[in-house]
Amino acid sequence: MENATVTVEEGPSVESQTSYLEVRYDRMTDLVSVRARNATLQTLLNKVAQRANVGIDIREEVALGYRVSASIGGVPLEYALQKLLQEFNAAFVYSATLSETNDSTVPRLLRVVVLSKKAIQARESSEARQQPTPEGKANGSREHPRLDPRELLRRIVEGKREDVKSIVDTLREAGRDEERERLVEALIQRLGDGFFPTPDGVIAALRLLAPDRAADALARLLQEADPRVRANAAASLGRLQDQLAVEPLSLALSAPDAGTRQAAATSLALIGGPQAMRALIDAYIAADSAMKYPIWLAIVSHGDARSQSALARLIDAGHRPVEPTPDEMGARSQATASGR
Repeated sequence: MENATVTVEEGPSVESQTSYLEVRYDRMTDLVSVRARNATLQTLLNKVAQRANVGIDIREEVALGYRVSASIGGVPLEYALQKLLQEFNAAFVYSATLSETNDSTVPRLLRVVVLSKKAIQARESSEARQQPTPEGKANGSREHPRLDPRELLRRIVEGKREDVKSIVDTLREAGRDEERERLVEALIQRLGDGFFPTPDGVIAALRLLAPDRAADALARLLQEADPRVRANAAASLGRLQDQLAVEPLSLALSAPDAGTRQAAATSLALIGGPQAMRALIDAYIAADSAMKYPIWLAIVSHGDARSQSALARLIDAGHRPVEPTPDEMGARSQATASGR
């Protein structure tokens, strides 16, 4: 998508410069437009949250007093938020993955958790200090022949895309098989460690080093009892961007909780391809009108032209989605919980 440009600068907004902020949100298509100049990121996020009815959780240690200039036109809500928070360690999940209770779940809403890099680094460094360092092993560094997988994991969790690629390229060198295997094992364990959502760097590294093993591990997590674990696994499979994820995600479209169904539908639309789109269309046809809604939302937000045309024909033929009310979703969640 090229119709989104965002500039983030440190420091407070400059009073001598003209400030401007406009946020528009289309509830039916889940598309958002933003125009901002010299506005604080905090104010901008609050406005997006208000317009789109999105839950945005910001850790106390995260400072969002940055000034922002943005021009974002008609893009999916999740993509717009990713652009606005590109300088932060931010996580995007559907509301069901973070909700303490299920009685207010609305599958179309997204919850965003904003974490500072400092917070992530502190947690990873604490974990590393609690583990003994094998004697004779040098700390991870390009200048040493041996790499410390704990240090690499920390860098991947907090690192930018180019840093992740640099680590992966190093591990692909001859003689790095053992170190590469140890890191892959650590990354696989990270998928199910209970921290939601999985950091972008972890997904990016696994996509380059071991996509099949990552897909298998996430598919197993789709069978967990905790709906937050299932929804996070479904969302992570979409971020993996591998056709191996299509089959388990197709099965997850019939999961008992709305959060997992929505995450699975969105992930399939993001992965794309004939098999993924066929799974979405088949599930849409088979579902009742309320269950059609998350699939409809995924296709109109992320689907390709062919799948959107197929969806339009189905709607014209009478297969219309109905957005569930919060009360309906709460009753359905309670019924699911009592049946487990």
